[in-house]
Amino acid sequence: MSLKDIGKRFQEKFLGKKTVAQIVEEEVVKPIQGQNLTPEERIERQAEKIIRALKEYPEDSDAIMKRVNADSRIPQRAIDQSARKATDSPEVSANVAATIAKGASDAATLYVMENSNLSQNAAIEVAHTLEDEEAQKEGACTLLVKLYNSLKTFEQQDILSTKIQNSLVGEEMTDDVKRELYKVIAKNFALTYYQCNGAISLYNMEKIIPLDEMMRVKMPQKIEEEYISLLKDGEENKFDEEYVTDIFLEKIAQESSKEAKEQGKSVDLFSPSDLGNLTDEEIEKYLDFLSKYTPSLTDLTRGNIRDRLKEQEQDMYTVDQFISTLRDLPDGERGRYLRMLSTLSTREMDTVAQCIESGLIENLSKKKVKDRGQYLRAINSSIEKRQERENKENESTAKYKIASREETPKVKRAEWGDEPR
Repeated sequence: MSLKDIGKRFQEKFLGKKTVAQIVEEEVVKPIQGQNLTPEERIERQAEKIIRALKEYPEDSDAIMKRVNADSRIPQRAIDQSARKATDSPEVSANVAATIAKGASDAATLYVMENSNLSQNAAIEVAHTLEDEEAQKEGACTLLVKLYNSLKTFEQQDILSTKIQNSLVGEEMTDDVKRELYKVIAKNFALTYYQCNGAISLYNMEKIIPLDEMMRVKMPQKIEEEYISLLKDGEENKFDEEYVTDIFLEKIAQESSKEAKEQGKSVDLFSPSDLGNLTDEEIEKYLDFLSKYTPSLTDLTRGNIRDRLKEQEQDMYTVDQFISTLRDLPDGERGRYLRMLSTLSTREMDTVAQCIESGLIENLSKKKVKDRGQYLRAINSSIEKRQERENKENESTAKYKIASREETPKVKRAEWGDEPR
């Protein structure tokens, strides 16, 4: 123990512990007064004093920062600078950085969140001090990225749901926030599938993102991409996308039927009209699930729902989505991809855009070069499985050709009895 520490302990024991007001006055304010310093030097010096006071009096850190924030002699710039310096210094704990961040400007608070090793709970507490709406959106993205990176084993759905809800700072859920949210949900689904022999449970997640929205954003495929990233060298891709898709479709059908029964109305009023780009086989499976939970489902209602689901247009990859994804890549990689795009055909450019938007490029960039081959082989295996299913479906359609609505003969009049037949 140094002489300074001995003197401090002696003073606290025999002369009485310093008050928070004394600590701020003697440790933060007075050392700067009367000093021949430039404005920038004054800011730097006071930032260092704030950090030092918090390190020396950790039990009073929150009260000290409250006093610092209220002292008109301590400029906001000094507080913001202390937040950044505490974050960048390996000798300062993340707890000190978090304490300062709660009283710092939004920009400095975001810097702490993005660059320090705060725990998830500490980061959430700091994020909820953000005031500007745009800062809150960025804070939510940062919290979701931290949550995604923290997932090493699957979380119980109720626990993950709570963590997600706490991470959604602000009132608006933007496209960027949703993109990070989808990744968190997909990763936890993949971890559950991987660690629990193919188990998938939708309980609680639908309270955060509706199931029909999960289908529209191709959640089963996102789960598979996350699952593939979990595979070890030489490990076989055992993911069954068809099985996972069926789980989503059946749950959507079950919920639609339940709501229709509760309100005493036709199930087609509660069945989503947009589930993304489903194959004909998936549409028929969904209708079969509806019939399972609504035995009175008529062929006419099935046809109406089928027609609505088939009318959905192909999803488009917008410029904003493309830019948003490119922005997350390191500068060097972003430059290489942009140069590469100048030489691609229209079809090749569309393929690259889809690879980026889906997260494939981002996942590859995080892997070592030697591991990328295994990752891509697993994806290719998945594509081949889908092609086999599509070929079987096409063969079945060719064998039993079903007339389209336009090909179906029309009748001028239909005779009905007392009861529809």
